[in-house]
Amino acid sequence: MPESTAQALARHLSMVPWLLTHPGISLGEAAAHFGRTRRQMERDVLAIAEVGDSRTGETVEFDWDLWEEERRILVRRSYGLDLPPRLTDAEASAILVGLAAIAPGLDDRLRARIPQVALAVRALAGGTQEDPLVVSGQKAAPGLAAIGAALEAGESVSFEYVNAAGKRSTRHVDPEGVRLTPSGWMLHGWCRAAAGLRRFRLDRVENLRRDGPAESHEALQETQGSGPEMLRLTVDLGARWLADVFDATLVAEDHESVTVELPVWDEAWVSALVIDLVPHLRHCEDRWHRVAARRAAVIRDAWAPVLEAVR
Repeated sequence: MPESTAQALARHLSMVPWLLTHPGISLGEAAAHFGRTRRQMERDVLAIAEVGDSRTGETVEFDWDLWEEERRILVRRSYGLDLPPRLTDAEASAILVGLAAIAPGLDDRLRARIPQVALAVRALAGGTQEDPLVVSGQKAAPGLAAIGAALEAGESVSFEYVNAAGKRSTRHVDPEGVRLTPSGWMLHGWCRAAAGLRRFRLDRVENLRRDGPAESHEALQETQGSGPEMLRLTVDLGARWLADVFDATLVAEDHESVTVELPVWDEAWVSALVIDLVPHLRHCEDRWHRVAARRAAVIRDAWAPVLEAVR
C-alpha cells in the first residue's frame, strides 16, 4: 500500500535517534535495519535534512563530506528531533483504543507488555493520571455494520451509488469483503449490473440494505485470499524511481524503459499515479487508462472555471 505522510513522518522521527546512536553507519547497514532499499534510504536521509529551514543551524545537520565520499551517515546535530514526541489526549486515546482492539489477538508475552506501553503513551500526552482521555469522534463508515452482517449471513446487498462524477445508479452486489484504504472503506464484490468484480467507496453508498442470498461466482472465489490485483506499467527511465519508491516488482528493464508490477490497493491512488506518469508512460492496461482518463476529465472540468477566470 502506498505510504501515507503520517507513516513517512513516523519513520523519519524514529530514524534520527537511531542514527545518533550509530554514528558513521553505512548506507547499506542503515537500509537493512529499517527494511529499506539503498535508494529509499537515500531519499529518507535527504528528506530528514530538509526539515525546518535550509540555513545552517536551522535543520538536522549531517556530515555531508562523509556522505558524499563513503556513503556513511553521521548526524552532527538533531535539533530536538531525537526527543520523545508529545501527544494530544485525542492521539493518546486513539493509540490506547487500538491497543485494546488488538490485545485479544496477541500472545501472552506481547499482551503482558500492553500496560507498560499504555503508561508510556499516557506520559507522552503530558497530563496526569486523572486527566480524561478523549476518544476519537470519527465514526465508522455508514453501512459498514450492515455489510459485515450480510457477509456473515451469506447475503447480497443493494444500494444507490454516486460515482466521482456525481452520477447515481442502483447496484446489487454479492460482497467479497470490505477493506480500509487511504481513500476510506471500500466494498469489494460482484456487481450484478456490471456482471463483474467492482469496488465501491462506502462514503458514496446510500440507502444500503441486505437483499437475499448472495450468488456464487467463480471469479469472486478466486479473489478471496489471493491478495491485491496487480497493475503492470511500462515507463521510460525518467520514472525508474517507481521500482524503488513503491512496493513494485521489477519485471523487465533495458536501456530505454522499465516494466514494473504494482499492487492495486486503492483505485483512486492508481488513477492519480497513472495521470502523473503520462509524460513517461509507454504502456498501461486499457482498463486503467480509462479509469485515469475519467478522473482527469473530472479534474479538468472542476478547474475549467478557475482557469477561465484567470486568463
